[in-house]
Amino acid sequence: YREADKVFCVSNYLYRNLLTTGFHIKSVSIIGNLISDFGVPENWENINKNGRIMFVAGHVQDKDLPTLFAVSKRLSSQLTIDIFGLTGEEPLGGKRLKEYAGDNIVFKGKISHNDLLIQYSAYSLLLSTSVSETFGLSVAEAIAHGTPVVCTDSGGIRDFVTNENGIIVNIKDIDAIVNAIDKTLHHHYDYKLMSLTCLAKFGKEKYCENIKK
Repeated sequence: YREADKVFCVSNYLYRNLLTTGFHIKSVSIIGNLISDFGVPENWENINKNGRIMFVAGHVQDKDLPTLFAVSKRLSSQLTIDIFGLTGEEPLGGKRLKEYAGDNIVFKGKISHNDLLIQYSAYSLLLSTSVSETFGLSVAEAIAHGTPVVCTDSGGIRDFVTNENGIIVNIKDIDAIVNAIDKTLHHHYDYKLMSLTCLAKFGKEKYCENIKK
């Protein structure tokens, strides 16, 4: 980075991270973040939520899984949290994740990105307990697919999570997360409007428009 005359950033948050870590770049092109519309429902009137919560993590770092597990134990036994991207065999503090998880945690393992995109719209809520996010791709993807979110105030998500699509709470605040989950699950959201608004900001059309600039 220090030797480059120009950096081509596909994310505003990459540029932000470069600045906060002391890089001073002569010229930068920022394209923005791209959210795929693959799997977005065509008929919103017939959308059926499954009453379950989803959590997406490709790794353990920064996702604050201890807080997730603490939250899961406070929820009704009727609520299930499906974790995509982890098998439960990953190590955490000398144990496997499965050894920390309660009965209402289901490890779905690793799936392809397209398969994940198809899953979003079926869920009633996406939960994110991260302590650090640059953009928050899974949060934005969930909103684009009509799924409201409860997420921690951990970075880029504050730029697009609003009262119309979810709730932001403080990092590691278990009480606030549990309360936000209950509030979100009992609130009526306009799934179609959520999706259209998010895709207007991060969809292919906007992305291509930014490239032309």
